Amino acid sequence: MKPKYFLFLCLSFLIFNSSLLIGTIRYVSKTGTSTPPYTSWQTAADSIQKCINICVDGDTVYVGNGVYKENLVINTVISLIGSSMDSTIISGVGTTSNRLVDFTQNGSIKNFYINGRGISSAQDGIIGFHTDIIVKDCRIENLDDAIVLFSSPQI
Repeated sequence: MKPKYFLFLCLSFLIFNSSLLIGTIRYVSKTGTSTPPYTSWQTAADSIQKCINICVDGDTVYVGNGVYKENLVINTVISLIGSSMDSTIISGVGTTSNRLVDFTQNGSIKNFYINGRGISSAQDGIIGFHTDIIVKDCRIENLDDAIVLFSSPQI
């Protein structure tokens, strides 16, 4: 096979399969139309969990400014990125779960203000169960435990 044809085939394969390597970028905003698959600010989900529910491993979720009164369960390997830790808020006020952000898979969270119900509310901020989690540039307040990681010994 001639080198230029081989190079062309390799580049075509990489371009065609790049979505498998990078993942999809999705958006959450209080002003979006909440139209799946949430791949632009105009069609952004109005709920973080709604967007997480359609994510697959490798996706990135950008969350716009606002207060999101949600308990998040993250079952896929994703990156969750807020606009700013001062203005992108996951609030436990008025929620019923004792876990605000519950990672059941590896993942990362960045640029959020995670605010619980208050002192002695038996509420935890970020939970990780048998996972590797990256927490960066987050402000975590008003919770019994800010970050709780569970693990078991390797057998």
